[in-house]
Amino acid sequence: MVLGIQFRWVLTRGTLACVLVSQADLVIDDDKENAWMALYEHDSDTLEDILYHSLQDLWAPLTDVMKVFDTHCSAQQLCAQKVWEALLTAFPLDHKCMQTVLLAREITLMMRWDGDSKGSVNKHFASVTKLHRTMGYIGNLSIEDILKSVLMATLKASTDCSLCDAYHKVLDDLDDNKYLSFALIQDACVRQFRRHPDELPFSDDTPRATPRTSPVK
Repeated sequence: MVLGIQFRWVLTRGTLACVLVSQADLVIDDDKENAWMALYEHDSDTLEDILYHSLQDLWAPLTDVMKVFDTHCSAQQLCAQKVWEALLTAFPLDHKCMQTVLLAREITLMMRWDGDSKGSVNKHFASVTKLHRTMGYIGNLSIEDILKSVLMATLKASTDCSLCDAYHKVLDDLDDNKYLSFALIQDACVRQFRRHPDELPFSDDTPRATPRTSPVK
């Protein structure tokens, strides 16, 4: 969860959100809410605002969700809870676009190695645990769905700006209700490389074309 299990209760108050956790977890969330509100009820608006903007940042890659945030702005009371319910309504867990982008985001985090310390290793394997939990929330995924997410993750994690642009082009296509296929992703990559021909990737053993020279007369 965005703020950790300590504040998960903020996101499990709604009708759609409460079914995402077990009855035992709901009891835990009820207890945590009661304990927190007894001490910090006057700060509840601040907590809602923090969570609201955290959700907004997490959903930013899906541009078609912005209308949900426009409808449920942060000035409303219980803004985080209301926008979370609205997001679950507009983008249920079986929404393919949401599944692919969410899974690609988690895979991207898993692909990164930030440092070589013990803490970095622990952080990396924590992202693996988070990915496993995310896949559990999403439910049944086909091999094809997972491969598409992996492919999207490689684009998102790439240091090549053409591939990063291809990632965002695919997101735009999904916003236009186009079907996510391997051909769609491949076409986006080809188009972006054509736009930036000087950035075509070459490996060290790839022969490069050399300019022709006129014969010496």
